[in-house]
Amino acid sequence: MLTISRNSIDYIFICIILLFSTSANIHLSGIPGCILLFTCTLSYQLIQERKILISRKFLLFIGLLLVYFGLLSFLHHQLEYYKFICYFTYSYAAYAAIRIVSNKLLFYTETAITMFAYISVFFFLWQLANPASLFYIIKLIGVQYPDALASSENRFAYNMLIYSINSPFDGSFTRNCGLFFEPGLHACILCLALALNIMRNGLKFGRRFFLLTCVLLTTLSTTGFIIYLFILIVVGYNRSKKYSLLLFPLFILILLPLLYSDFFILKITNDYEQMINYEQVFQLAKETDSTQTPGRLISLRLAFIDFLHHPFWGGGTKVSSLSDLYDGEVMLVSGFAMLLVYYGISMAIIWMYGFYRFSVFVQSFYQVEGAKYLLFIVLLLISLSYEIEFPLFFLIATLPFFYSYEHKTISHPIKNNNEYIASYI
Repeated sequence: MLTISRNSIDYIFICIILLFSTSANIHLSGIPGCILLFTCTLSYQLIQERKILISRKFLLFIGLLLVYFGLLSFLHHQLEYYKFICYFTYSYAAYAAIRIVSNKLLFYTETAITMFAYISVFFFLWQLANPASLFYIIKLIGVQYPDALASSENRFAYNMLIYSINSPFDGSFTRNCGLFFEPGLHACILCLALALNIMRNGLKFGRRFFLLTCVLLTTLSTTGFIIYLFILIVVGYNRSKKYSLLLFPLFILILLPLLYSDFFILKITNDYEQMINYEQVFQLAKETDSTQTPGRLISLRLAFIDFLHHPFWGGGTKVSSLSDLYDGEVMLVSGFAMLLVYYGISMAIIWMYGFYRFSVFVQSFYQVEGAKYLLFIVLLLISLSYEIEFPLFFLIATLPFFYSYEHKTISHPIKNNNEYIASYI
């Protein structure tokens, strides 16, 4: 009879949390996704603990969420039930993982990201070698992106749970999306795993770090490369402060080919022109009668304009307030911009504080000297580029708050932080 160990079940649940954080599958997002994740979490807790155990600390946390979204409903003049359901479900999944997985959590999260990254390489090479056959299979068994993520008119955008394709129909520009809706988000999550790995190894480079670096290259993501270079600079500075000035020119030499590549220059130029002439984006939205999703720079500028109007509690929408003025709908794409526009500074501060506490927690957990703010900066850079209201980031932001209280109640702790049934990954 096939039996699954408790550690394996813990790892599977971390993988499930990751799958619900991709934004690529409509069945794993929104209210249906919340219902499915809640069911998975409830089942996971019953299997591992034989009953539903909820601490007073978590009940207090949910009570504060209820009060906060109740206040937002009054201030925004709309019932914020959808946001509350998402925050409750994602927080419950994070709480259950922290409570049960405990001191294996960081390593399992890093390993889950690594495992799916390796899987993505197989499909990426297949996509390069014979895109037509992969397109046929993923269209047969996968789910098409909603038009808000990728227009079906000019892009092939499908997700089959463990891999996504989001590319032009002619396949002229192939990038590795991994689990995620876009290669840039995949690159950011890979950088998160790289940062966790380098902290676990005491700021030393190991085999997994170099293998993940190879996967990162397949994403061709400027955001990912910038975060990766930041990680290298921080590690180099902390490992050898007296040689850090000598290392800096080396990093510049590595960065130059990227900075002068046609892809990078075109992308930055377009984002900068959009930011300066943001009226044209609204005009395009009006002429095409569609919702435009501009670049990150313009998103941050428009978010700041909205922030000045609703600094503390936001406006309760991800659409720029200037949309009514120009009669064209523009939705912001930067995660931090979305927080400012929807919630104001109130929720943005909570998220940033959670990321800061997580960074300090990881340094303390792995007993690393230096690099105290490494993960905080990595997470901040991710939030400037992509939405963060997903289960994985809830797990990260709430870990420092729930861990110190909950880890004492775990019935099956491990002795070795690196234990894992497939630690060779």
